[in-house]
Amino acid sequence: MARRVLILASMNDVTLLLNRILDATALRGQALASNIANVNTPGYQRRDVSFINELKSAVQKRTPEAGQFNPTIKKDSSASPVSLEREFAAMSENQLLYVTSADLLSRKYARLQRAIKGN
Repeated sequence: MARRVLILASMNDVTLLLNRILDATALRGQALASNIANVNTPGYQRRDVSFINELKSAVQKRTPEAGQFNPTIKKDSSASPVSLEREFAAMSENQLLYVTSADLLSRKYARLQRAIKGN
């Protein structure tokens, strides 16, 4: 029985983590879109959401609190101007992470649904 509880806790942790990744990538997409929209705005400071280091730390912890990192939009501290090439590259990377996470979450729910139905 204890092993079954551990597996369920692990499944919940993965679901929570994948949901947090989806939230973070959606937020990062907003920040990157804002950067692109303001590429020619004088004095505009680039914004981004850095959550990859927090994500790595959460995965390494493997505790119930692992998926509870809180991504936020922050201004880029460097004085470099917005580069469309860099923003589009970041958007592509972000989109790939979002689609991959959504696919993994969808597969997870499909397996759970099959298990409930007994298929």
